[in-house]
Amino acid sequence: MQSLLFDMNDDDVKDDLDSNLTSTQDTSRITAAGRQAREGSGTKVCIKCNRALPFSCFRKRGGGEVYLRTECKDCTKVLNDTRRQLKAIHGYPPEDYTCPICGLDRYTAKGQSAIVKHPWVLDHDHKSKEFRGWLCQKCNKGLGAFNDNVNMLWNAIEYLDNED
Repeated sequence: MQSLLFDMNDDDVKDDLDSNLTSTQDTSRITAAGRQAREGSGTKVCIKCNRALPFSCFRKRGGGEVYLRTECKDCTKVLNDTRRQLKAIHGYPPEDYTCPICGLDRYTAKGQSAIVKHPWVLDHDHKSKEFRGWLCQKCNKGLGAFNDNVNMLWNAIEYLDNED
């Protein structure tokens, strides 16, 4: 049986363990949550559909540390189907494409991560499922970290502008 490890510096993992856990709480609860996930017992709330589901309804996510994904298998399937359909309609960007946010070209964008198969990520509105364009990994993750919320992005810009 593969052991399930948790890196407590990763925000996704904190959410995966228990939305009510904080970094100052008892580590025995974290160990218990890891044991439950490893054994397949316990429940977790999907960030997409907001349903409380058994751990068995979530795929394990790897990459050094192994933990449960934040979205359930059903939501992952819908997301993958949407991406597949949008890629079939819009295809991949041309060879000379650059990220519309940061301006990276395909060669620089591909070097952002060791696991990147393709330099561009299909970006779409998760509510309307409409295609928005292609982004590099970093910019896509950046928008995702702000939940594609324009007000949060403006607040971040204002914060950075007031930093000095």
